[in-house]
Amino acid sequence: MLDNVRDNLLKSALQNHPTVKRFGTIHSLSLNTKERTCNLEIGLVGEPEPIRFTAKYDILRSDSGLDLKFEDIHSGKQWMDEALKLALEAKNGSFKFNIPVSGVVAKIIDTFF
Repeated sequence: MLDNVRDNLLKSALQNHPTVKRFGTIHSLSLNTKERTCNLEIGLVGEPEPIRFTAKYDILRSDSGLDLKFEDIHSGKQWMDEALKLALEAKNGSFKFNIPVSGVVAKIIDTFF
């Protein structure tokens, strides 16, 4: 049950991130906190069906909240994997999303991560 709360909290935070909004809608997100991996299904703008992604992730605390870092990202589509490789090379191997958190949300996230 706590895993669902954790995953839904992070999904909500990511869904409202401006970068994610530009690309589409998160349909599902599940985390494996022991292995620091995630499965993500995104309905990308212009794609007829959602695309599944797997990635390694890390959560880093920063002065402004949390940085969610994704690396080693793979999808079910070869062209997407190649585009991700190019994008990750330009970003030093990872994508980072800053998620500002404060108050009760920060305490809940600290409990889970």
